[in-house]
Amino acid sequence: MDLALYGSGGVFDSMQLVNFLVLVEQKIDDEMSQAVSLTSEKAVSMRVSPFASVRRLIDFIADELSEAKTEAA
Repeated sequence: MDLALYGSGGVFDSMQLVNFLVLVEQKIDDEMSQAVSLTSEKAVSMRVSPFASVRRLIDFIADELSEAKTEAA
């Protein structure tokens, strides 16, 4: 889960990362009927990038889904 996605040692360059994130957003919407934006200003302005590793991306997605659920309630 600590696989680096982007940055030093990352498996994606910037365009590949964007394409991957779009696919993840679509999959979340398809499977969970929940729209999330993984490339929001919040994501790109975080001190520790949610795109640095798989674990950080999973944690960021979980936080975004939790916030969306809270706002919907």
